[in-house]
Amino acid sequence: MNNSKRFLQLIAILHIVGGLLLPWLVQTSLADDYVLSIMQNFKVNEPSTDQLVRFLVGILGPTIASWGVLLLYVVNSFFLQPTITTWWTIIIAGLIWAPYDSWLSIQHGVTLNAVFNAIVFCSIVITLLKVRVFLQKREIR
Repeated sequence: MNNSKRFLQLIAILHIVGGLLLPWLVQTSLADDYVLSIMQNFKVNEPSTDQLVRFLVGILGPTIASWGVLLLYVVNSFFLQPTITTWWTIIIAGLIWAPYDSWLSIQHGVTLNAVFNAIVFCSIVITLLKVRVFLQKREIR
């Protein structure tokens, strides 16, 4: 149970840290291939577009970080006082984010986003399914 808690906390903290770093990381050469793939998928090649794409990707960072803060709060709340409502809150948030974001990404040729979403979402769901068994046993008693 503690491993599940730590793993979910780690995912939340990685969202916070990654989201806070994203606006700066996207301005480095680490993001060049990613930015180029977006520009190619949208068939834009002007040099000014590079900075626009980097801005639009980077501006998502604070949103990702804030989602991480909320996830961390919900995970910590769940493990302090496990309820099925809290469990479903995490599942529903993931179901809104991962499939929709992935569909939009695939539709626009940004498959790396969809792959990343699938890995993170599946990791969260598998962990939550393990925790659900604990929750069901706890409710029986």
